[in-house]
Amino acid sequence: MNFFFCAVLFSFSSPVGHPVPQDVPVVEAPRVAVTPLARDYSQAYLDRMGQAAFEAVRSVEPTKLKSLRFKFVERSEMQKVLYEELRPQMDCQFEDAEMAEANAQTMATTLAGAVLAKFATGSGDVLVVHDNIFDIAELLHMPDLASTEVLSAVLCHEAAHAVDHHRHPLPGLFGRVTDTDHLQAINAVIEGHAQHVARKACKKIDNMVGFDLFTASIDHLPEADDAHQAYLSRIVVAQFSFAYKDGERFIDAMALEGGASAIEKVFQTPPTESILITEPSWYLKPKSRPKVPYDLEQALQRYEASLHKEDPDHWMMTKVELLAPQISAAFSLLPKDRYEQSVKDILECRVLVAQNLDGEGSMISAGLFALSTVPQAKQFLELENDLIAIKPEKLKENITITIDKTEKLTKKDSTQFEGIWIEQTIIYGATPIKNHSLLAHRGQIVAELNFSNVGITKKEAIKSAETLLQAPTKTPEEKASSEKATK
Repeated sequence: MNFFFCAVLFSFSSPVGHPVPQDVPVVEAPRVAVTPLARDYSQAYLDRMGQAAFEAVRSVEPTKLKSLRFKFVERSEMQKVLYEELRPQMDCQFEDAEMAEANAQTMATTLAGAVLAKFATGSGDVLVVHDNIFDIAELLHMPDLASTEVLSAVLCHEAAHAVDHHRHPLPGLFGRVTDTDHLQAINAVIEGHAQHVARKACKKIDNMVGFDLFTASIDHLPEADDAHQAYLSRIVVAQFSFAYKDGERFIDAMALEGGASAIEKVFQTPPTESILITEPSWYLKPKSRPKVPYDLEQALQRYEASLHKEDPDHWMMTKVELLAPQISAAFSLLPKDRYEQSVKDILECRVLVAQNLDGEGSMISAGLFALSTVPQAKQFLELENDLIAIKPEKLKENITITIDKTEKLTKKDSTQFEGIWIEQTIIYGATPIKNHSLLAHRGQIVAELNFSNVGITKKEAIKSAETLLQAPTKTPEEKASSEKATK
C-alpha cells in the first residue's frame, strides 16, 4: 500500500456520466462490429438517439417523467455545471474551504473534457460535449467508442439518472453525506442503479455491444512507458470501477433479494459505508456483519488530535476509506493469487491523510485495517512488506526507490504491537523524498504509517503507532495468552 494514499486522496466520486483518466495511453481493445458515429452528427440526430434511449429506459423502469431533453453544450458550460454539483461534495471531504474550492475547480475543468454525457440535476437535461466521444476514443486507443452503439448506451445510462432524479432528487441524496466514505457509497448506489437500468434497456433494444464497450472502457487499464504513472493510474481508475461495477453488483443483489421494493429501500436509506457496497449481505442483514474488535474511527480521531496538539494549524486532515478495487490495484505489483484473498478478508479500513499547509510538501498517512483473524492480519502485514520490497525493481524505469533501512520491531520496542520500520529515499523527478514507514499489527488490526518529508525518528514513529493501536480491552489472542499465563 505504501505511497499510494496521495493518489487515492485526489480521486473522487460523483455522478458525472463517464469520467476517464486523461493523457494516459491505454491497451487497445479488441474490435467489434459497430456503426461509426459521424464526426458531424447533429442536434437533430442527438434528439433522435436521446429519445430512443429515454423510451428504452421508460420501458424497463416505470416513471412519471414524461420527457427529457438532450442538448449539446460547450466544455465551458459543462465545466460550470460540474463545478456547481461538485462544490458541495468537496465541502464534506475537505475541512479547508480553499482546498475544497481548488479541488472542485480542478476536477470540473478536467472532467469537462472527459465526460461523454452528463445528466444535469439543475436543468434536468442530459448534456453532451460534441467532440468528447471522439477525443476519448482516440485517447484510449478504442476507436469503437466513437460509435452509435456506445452513444446510445451512454444516453441510456444518463436517462436512467434522470428517471432516478425524478423519483429521488440526487442533491437530496448527496445532502446526507457526512464524509468521503459515505460519498463513495452514495455514488456507487447512484451509478450502480443507472448501470442496472441501462443494461436492461440496452438488452431490450439489442444493444449489448454498445453497453459492453461503454462499461469496459470505465476501468480500461493503461499501458504506459512510465511504470510508476501506470501503477497510480490503476489505483485511480479502480475508484470508477467501484462506482459503476461494484455499484451495479450491489444493486443486482438488492434486486435479487426483493426486487423493486428492495431497490426503493436503498434510495430511502442508502448505505453510509463503502464496505457495504462490496458486501451487500451486510447491508441486507446487519447482524451478519462480523464485529470489529476495535473502533478504527476513534483511533484515527485520537491520532489526529495528537498531531494538532503537537503542531496546531500545521496539518490539513482528510479521512477516507479505501475501496476494495483500490487496495487490489495497490497490490497489483504482486501476483494476484498472493493478495486476492487478503483483500476479501478486510472487514474495515480507515485512512487519515495529513498534508502540510505551509507548502513544505510533507505528508503523513495513517491507515488502519481490520482483518477477520489474527493470522490474516499477520499475512496482510507480510504482503505490505513484500510490496515495499518489490517496488524498487517493478518501478525502476522512471522512479528510483532506495531502501536505506529495514528493521523488525518486537514487543521489546513496543508494548502495543509487532511490526517493521522502513527508511526509504524516493527520486521521482529532481527532488529526493525521504520516506519513513512503520507497519504494525496488534491482534486483528494492521496499522500503516507513512511519513513523507517529515523529520521523524523511529522512537517517535513507534509512539504514533501506539497512539493508533491503543485499545481499552485486550485482543482475543492477548486475552487467551493472559489467561493461560495465570493458570
